[in-house]
Amino acid sequence: MLLNNDDMLVAPRPLSAKGATAARAEENAPVALDLRIGANIRLGNDPPQLPATMRAQAEPHIARSLSTQDWLVATFQEGRFATDGGAVDVGFSTSHDGGLTWTRTLLPNLTQAAGGPYYRATDPVVAFDAANSVYITTDAATDATFANGVITVSKSSNGGASFAAPAVVYRPPDNSVFPDKEWIAVNSSAGTPHFGRVVVTWTLFSNTKQNVNPIVLSYSDNGGANFSPVRNVTAPGTSVQGSQ
Repeated sequence: MLLNNDDMLVAPRPLSAKGATAARAEENAPVALDLRIGANIRLGNDPPQLPATMRAQAEPHIARSLSTQDWLVATFQEGRFATDGGAVDVGFSTSHDGGLTWTRTLLPNLTQAAGGPYYRATDPVVAFDAANSVYITTDAATDATFANGVITVSKSSNGGASFAAPAVVYRPPDNSVFPDKEWIAVNSSAGTPHFGRVVVTWTLFSNTKQNVNPIVLSYSDNGGANFSPVRNVTAPGTSVQGSQ
């Protein structure tokens, strides 16, 4: 709630700081908006693959390159299913000028809307590594009603211009569990153990046991080509979600 006063960001004075009449007059005086905050910009037109009645977006997430501040990648649901979850596909947008202009398209080879095997996708999260590769993780449906899902990671080696087919991080052995609410991060600190490691976390919801939904993780040390066996982050009997 800060205002720009001669290029200094200041808090509005409380009403009790001076007489009510003077305070209201100052409160109603013209105030310059901070020019560092730009106008809202739409990230391009809806992809033509979306049905005409399903042009809603949801669950956006954005990341910035670690070495180039003007380089941004955003991801979001494209074509939200209103009643039973997920979306037609995941979209992504890329900007190389700090968010002034964007490209926008569907994440390729993920759902059937963009050449992939899955029925729906949801919960996209994006991350950069130190070499400016971009990773987007999603929860993808293996059936039409999203009763079963897998955790995937799509990688771009050209800064978000295009993405390879997604790698499967985790596929449940049966329908007793459902993976959901995933997150991704990359160790970008040179000189630390596991520099470059890609880590994906999610909640493993139980379909057979009440309130048994631990957070688990899997990681890759070869740039997302292969992922480790799943290990628990929280205790196996806990019920937790929303990992970041």
